[in-house]
Amino acid sequence: MSHVAVSQNGVLIRLSDEQLQHLVERHHILSDKKSMILNKISHSTHILQGNEGFIITAFPTRRINSLNRRQQIWP
Repeated sequence: MSHVAVSQNGVLIRLSDEQLQHLVERHHILSDKKSMILNKISHSTHILQGNEGFIITAFPTRRINSLNRRQQIWP
């Protein structure tokens, strides 16, 4: 089953159960956060370059500077 959200730049983002399981295996803190992940997609403050249409990773961080090295595509 896939869950979907629409990103700030209008792209439909899919989060399959398999992708969610992968995220949870690597980041246990996300085990009960599927709704939060989908909400953050729709209400994100910025979008970084990646394979649009799929969630590659998700994790809580305070190291925002390391993420800012990636190309920002929105806003």
